[in-house]
Amino acid sequence: IMEFYLNQIYLGANAYGVQAASKAYFNKDVKDLTVPEAAMIAGLPKAPSELSPFNNWEKCKRRRDTVLQNMRRNGY
Repeated sequence: IMEFYLNQIYLGANAYGVQAASKAYFNKDVKDLTVPEAAMIAGLPKAPSELSPFNNWEKCKRRRDTVLQNMRRNGY
């Protein structure tokens, strides 16, 4: 279910799914993302257009940092 969801969800920049978002935002395959890049994409489902780095870099960066902090707090 999670894989299906992650491959279909809208993530801004006309990208549906994490692979498409990886290409749209970083021009690379999802397997090649750094942890901060993956965290940025992981933060997008909350509000993809509002949190897009193309639309609001500061909000995007704060959301990415929140994702990274939550990962650290949970031992990832």
